[in-house]
This record gives sequence, C-alpha cells and structure tokens, in this order.
Amino acid sequence: MRIGAGARKGLSLPLPKALKIRPTLGRVKEALFDILSARIDGCTFLDLYAGTGSIGLEAHSRGASTVIFVEQNRKTAALLHRNVARYCTSMPPEQPSTLRIHILDVEAYLSNTRHRTTPVDIIFSDPPYDAPVSHTFMDRVTRGNWLQPDGLLVVEHRFKHPTDDTCGSFSKTATYRYGDSALSVYEPTSTPSTVSEL
Repeated sequence: MRIGAGARKGLSLPLPKALKIRPTLGRVKEALFDILSARIDGCTFLDLYAGTGSIGLEAHSRGASTVIFVEQNRKTAALLHRNVARYCTSMPPEQPSTLRIHILDVEAYLSNTRHRTTPVDIIFSDPPYDAPVSHTFMDRVTRGNWLQPDGLLVVEHRFKHPTDDTCGSFSKTATYRYGDSALSVYEPTSTPSTVSEL
C-alpha cells in the first residue's frame, strides 16, 4: 500500500499477510477522495475501523489538519501504530502531531463522551465487510453529536448490505458501487439518494 497523493505521496505502508486485513481497494480509495476533495483541506477526520490507517493517513497527506483513528483489534492496532510512526518520520520536525489513535470498540468509542471534543468534519467508516452496517452505529454517530452540522459521513460496505437512508439529521445522498463494494454518502440534506455503478 502507498499514499496516493499529497505531501507524503509514494510513502509505502506495509501490510503483513498474516493479519488477513482487507484494505480498501485502490479504485475505491481513489473514488473516496474524489468525493472528499472539496472538503479535505484543513478538516478534522475521524477514521472508524481504521485497520492499517491507510485512509486516515491519506486524508492527512492530502491536507486534513487532524486525524483520529479508532481500531479495536489489538494486533491490527499494533500495525496501525507502526504505520503512523512510519508516516510521522517523514513529517517536518516543527510540524505538531495531529494524529491520534484509540484502541477501542467503535460503538463503545462513540458512546463514551470522554472521547468527544468538538464535532468532526468528516467521518469515514469501514466496518467488518461481511456484516450489515449496524443501526446502533448509525444512531450513535448522530446522537453523540460527532459530526459538524455541515459534515459528511461516508460508509464503506458490501453493496448487498445496503445502509439506512437516514442517519439522524443526515440523509444518504448517494451510493457508489465498485463491484461488491460500495460507498454510501450522508449529508445534512434531504436530496434524494442515487446509486451509481462505477
């Protein structure tokens, strides 16, 4: 895996086969950042089910000011720590650390107010691939006031496991399909959702 664009473009991130992690496909990652391109600069980015950290690190490389990673699997989190450390060695010494890692169940993280600071601008969630997206997860995102009023939520999931049409005050405005994978986008709008197959 490599950082695809931005300040750390080309930086490689190891992915040991023994961990059996399913990283976001290259074309899905590219499409995700096409969706986020107008919002990424200076944003606060929450990467849920962060895995290797490749999405959050890509966001930071492309201009996110702060990235928060949440990963519950301790072996995967160890790799996440290594990848963040590798990324940070390429940062200028004067640049403050704006990358934070929480090793915690995602739903527990979202329900625990001690983790909350100000609402974030973008949430990306890539939950376990073979399970439907939890209604509880969607509820906790909005009831916990995690997103800015004009924020954006993007959920990666199996296309055959569609996500809810609404998430609190946020509505699903689009679903983009990439083979078996999909990205569902939620915005604070009542615009009808669309499905695109790419």
